Amino acid sequence: MAPGGPAGHTGSVSPPADTTPPTAACDAHGETVLRPGRWTGGQASVVRVLTGLVVFVHFARLLPRADELVAGPRPRGAFGDGPVGRWFASWMPDALGVLGGHLGDGVSTAATPDGAEGVALGLVVLGALVALLLVLGWSERIAAASLVPVFVLFAGHDPLLPPIGALAFIAVLVLHAASASGPYGSLEARGRVDPRGDWSSRAAVGVTAWLVLAAVTGWTALWWWHDTAWHDGSALSDLLAGPRARDGALVSWVAHLPDGVLRGATWATFAAHALFVPLALLRATRPWAWGVMLVGQLVAALLLVGVDARLGLVLVHLVAFQPSWVPAKGGRGASTVFYDGDCGLCHRFTRFLLAEDPHGDTFTFAPLQGETFKVAIPEGPLGQLPDSVLVRTPCGDLLMRSDAALHCLRRLGGGWRLVSIAGRLVPRVVRDRVYDFVAAIRKSIFPKPKGMCPILPPDLQGRFLP
Repeated sequence: MAPGGPAGHTGSVSPPADTTPPTAACDAHGETVLRPGRWTGGQASVVRVLTGLVVFVHFARLLPRADELVAGPRPRGAFGDGPVGRWFASWMPDALGVLGGHLGDGVSTAATPDGAEGVALGLVVLGALVALLLVLGWSERIAAASLVPVFVLFAGHDPLLPPIGALAFIAVLVLHAASASGPYGSLEARGRVDPRGDWSSRAAVGVTAWLVLAAVTGWTALWWWHDTAWHDGSALSDLLAGPRARDGALVSWVAHLPDGVLRGATWATFAAHALFVPLALLRATRPWAWGVMLVGQLVAALLLVGVDARLGLVLVHLVAFQPSWVPAKGGRGASTVFYDGDCGLCHRFTRFLLAEDPHGDTFTFAPLQGETFKVAIPEGPLGQLPDSVLVRTPCGDLLMRSDAALHCLRRLGGGWRLVSIAGRLVPRVVRDRVYDFVAAIRKSIFPKPKGMCPILPPDLQGRFLP
């Protein structure tokens, strides 16, 4: 990375007179185009990695308490005493209770059999190791499917995860096991010539995730309907004053809000659950229903104990996310990405853009050492520019450093555009320093590629300029 060039420079190679955001010129002239986002392999890999990390951390936290898994039979009513609870209990046999010498319904042998605690500990360690395979994307469908029986066995025994949380994890793991294998970003995709592969999202996975959310919110609303505390507005006050509340200044501050505010929040929470299903059926209100419930789960994780269960439901929300809600945004035509042809990381960045471009025509590419770049940029200012990645937008702006990377994410749409939006909340000077640090060490970490252009199939090679 060559030091020197103005950070966040756009439009010309001299520092701008103001801090107008990149692509604002396009917006002002009506050239901004919205294109629907789609699920891509990279976005699916992000959800897979988050799922694996959450599962791994759960098992790591459970490790010192593994003996509690065989300390008693699954309690009656763990899934509720009604027909739904009995149905869950019928297909979730209490194998750990039997292993611990408990015959169910409180009947127990004289002592926990020898080796029961060791078996429980082994299952926890095995679950953590398989979760790492899910993070890496190595046989990810098999890894996800292998974790399902572990959560089935632990349901009702796990001291960190109530049964509803176990059901959330089981659901999200089943959905991962049913997804297509080999998305971009997984170990299975490593080394293939075409970064896109043949991965495609499966509509049934997203639909099932929505059904799970509908079942959880609908059941919760029905449960609350029979609780008078949700009718008189005292439910949240009771929760924050009870044993389920976390310790800390945040919970104390919320608990001391005016009574009218807490009552209003109680009724709003109940309404959000009760109206989730009808709102989810309407395309116009579906994103709002999804967003409100996601925020609610995150707030509950901050205020109440049982964060693992909340995170399980958050993962189901992520699978239910629809990238079309966040369309790709940019000017008409393709953005030209100028990259360092001698940089292994830059080659990987171009492959990432090729794999994640939902429309296949958003970017063209040219090496900084090529004729296209020399013609496009006057010789005088070349020394002021970084030697990693530059982007010329369809509107003629020349972006560098973090602005260039965020522009590319913005044009991909979906979850990547959300990352771009979040990135722009960080001051430019901060993100540019992070960018410069990575650029300074990139060639010592990533080996020099054999050629100026990545090895790609013929149809993608046509998007590279000399």
